[in-house]
This record gives sequence, structure tokens and C-alpha cells, in this order.
Amino acid sequence: MSSFVRSVKDVAVGLIDQASDRLALIGMEIAEERERVLAMVMSALAAAFFVALTVVFGAFWIVAAYWDTPYRLRAIGGLTIGAAVVAAAVVVLFMRKLHEPTALFSHSLAEFERDRVAIEQLD
Repeated sequence: MSSFVRSVKDVAVGLIDQASDRLALIGMEIAEERERVLAMVMSALAAAFFVALTVVFGAFWIVAAYWDTPYRLRAIGGLTIGAAVVAAAVVVLFMRKLHEPTALFSHSLAEFERDRVAIEQLD
């Protein structure tokens, strides 16, 4: 085999190795983004649940205000306040996550930039 053919083969193998590495990195970044989106969905569901719970206990509190014993009012009020605090905390966490910038493909882009710089330095 001539040295030219061997060089072409080595370059082709190197390109395939580089492409394989980059695709693996992109796959990892997609998996990380999927996990982030799943966490966002779970946070949204938790927020929706506790907001609904707050509304339901608030309604019970209003109904209990017309009953005779003050213990029911205090119990339902405490539950309503507890659910409201949890709902507020979950909504705040969700809003923070929603406004965080995503780093999707940042590692892959950095690797491609390093490759570009390395190739430019070959001259």
C-alpha cells in the first residue's frame, strides 16, 4: 500500500473517530436536556397540584367559617396556608428554572471550535 493511500486512510479513520466522538457528546447533551425538561414538567405538575389544593382548602375554609366550632376553621386554615406555602415555593422554583439559560450543545460547540482552531493552526 502506498504512503498516499495510507495517509488518506489514516485521515478517514481520524475523521470517523472525531465524528463519532462529537455524536456521542451531542447524544449526552440531548439526554441532559431531556432530564432538565422532565424536571420542569414535574415541577409544573407539582405547582399545579398544590395550587389546586390551595383553592380546595380555601373553599373548605370558607365553608367551615359558617360552622359552629372554631377547631375546624383552624385546621382547614392551617392546611390551606401550608398548601399555599408549598405552592408558592414550587412556583418560584419553576420560574427560576424556566428563566435559566440552557446549555444545549455548548460542549459540542466548544469541541467544534477547538477543532476549527487546531485546523487553522496547521498552516
